[in-house]
Amino acid sequence: MTVLKKISSRIGFKLVGVTVPPKTYSYICLQCIAQGITKATLLKNLIKDWSDSEKKKNSDEKLLQNIIKRLQREINLQRRRNPDVVFDLESFRDTVEAELLEKGIIPTYVETIVNELE
Repeated sequence: MTVLKKISSRIGFKLVGVTVPPKTYSYICLQCIAQGITKATLLKNLIKDWSDSEKKKNSDEKLLQNIIKRLQREINLQRRRNPDVVFDLESFRDTVEAELLEKGIIPTYVETIVNELE
């Protein structure tokens, strides 16, 4: 049971917050008043348009592969920096798994990423 936290009526939706400079905030306010919409609606529309555009260029699978490559580079870098130390891949995988879940990546994607690391 939640006492102080506001519960969204939209089950499964996530809050994305951002801090902007005063000039940007002022411009957002002007846009909203001029268009007769709320700041939430303006930002949701911007995010949706951006997301739709990005999905055409970068599928989920391509993003997963980019993350795997980035993590594999980190593994290789750590191995090169400490050639005399046995790299603990399982510990690295556990850390990555916890970080990805904390960041809101769905468990099936986390599993895909972690299982590809070598």
